[in-house]
Amino acid sequence: MPPADDSPEPKATRPPARVKARVPQAGDAPGAPPQPGGPRARVEARVPTDAPVAGGAPDEPPQPEGPRVRVEARVPGDATVAVEDDIGVVPPPAPGLERVVRRRRPATAVEAKALGHPLRLRILRLCSNDELTNKQLADRLGSDPGTVLYHVRQLVAAGLLAPADVRTGASGALEKPYRSTGVTWWLDGPLNDESPEVRFAPVEAFLQELSEAGPASVATFERFYLHLSDDEVTELDRRILDVLDEYVATDDERRGRPGRQVYGGVFVLHRLAGSDRDPG
Repeated sequence: MPPADDSPEPKATRPPARVKARVPQAGDAPGAPPQPGGPRARVEARVPTDAPVAGGAPDEPPQPEGPRVRVEARVPGDATVAVEDDIGVVPPPAPGLERVVRRRRPATAVEAKALGHPLRLRILRLCSNDELTNKQLADRLGSDPGTVLYHVRQLVAAGLLAPADVRTGASGALEKPYRSTGVTWWLDGPLNDESPEVRFAPVEAFLQELSEAGPASVATFERFYLHLSDDEVTELDRRILDVLDEYVATDDERRGRPGRQVYGGVFVLHRLAGSDRDPG
């Protein structure tokens, strides 16, 4: 008779951690050090708010709506990546691996206020791709430099925009450009508690941006109608966000490569005018 298995059964309430990895191809030299452009291993998990990023899990199980932790590591050719899939907590990195943790968090009151204006959102978008001076921003936005400077200062105070290195401009004068800090993508619903008018600011900013780019700029377009409950809306948003997270987190790898262009987009789900919930 085989010996009894005394190991505890896994807890059904703990959702598994998801592991995504891109591994080296056959023929890689064993023991090769991690390279900046080398393969990336990615570990993602939903964890409780007070759970450690590494080590043991607390007593309470992770919840589906808990914050997302993303760990990315450059791995040498002979490295392996493992995760205990019944606890939803990322283990410590293997020796020689570089860890980068990205974790969504609620926006502060200052951040939420700074994001509640279409012009400030357009400033952030422009400074995500280029380091721009206040004058350059005003020219690109067709706005008064004094007005732009006011909004730039609001974004800097919120930590969403930062001064870049002073440089010499085309006229030989010193310029003070600004760049986006990249914080906004990793804020969890920064405008959720604001009024409908404020929550519409990102949509308004996108419509202005699309109008400026013109019809020929549209690369893809999907139009759809769905009958969804509130929970299904949340789940759809989460799944779309998971895909976008992967592309945003790895965008620096594609920046500057031949054949790449800069694309902008927005995923918007809205209720149709005059529509009510399905009966039943």
